[in-house]
Amino acid sequence: MIVAWLLAVVLFGLCGVLHARAMAFAMNFTDRNDIIGMHGLVVALYVLATAHVAEAGLYAIGFILGEWIGIGGFEQENVNSVMDFFYFSVVN
Repeated sequence: MIVAWLLAVVLFGLCGVLHARAMAFAMNFTDRNDIIGMHGLVVALYVLATAHVAEAGLYAIGFILGEWIGIGGFEQENVNSVMDFFYFSVVN
């Protein structure tokens, strides 16, 4: 149980740092390039959407790692591809 908590805390922290860096990048990029209004919003949305996909990927890696080290997994036997784990992470 402690390993699961530690894995969750590490993944949460990594995702938080990734998200904060993406927001900082979007703010700096739009300000530095004088992108305002709708263009700046679109740039920020795409940067943050990319960050969310990367965060889901980190959680998918965490689910795979958790199953690999034996702290839990999926009961269905047909869940065995990386995309299954990624999709589950996106839904979460």
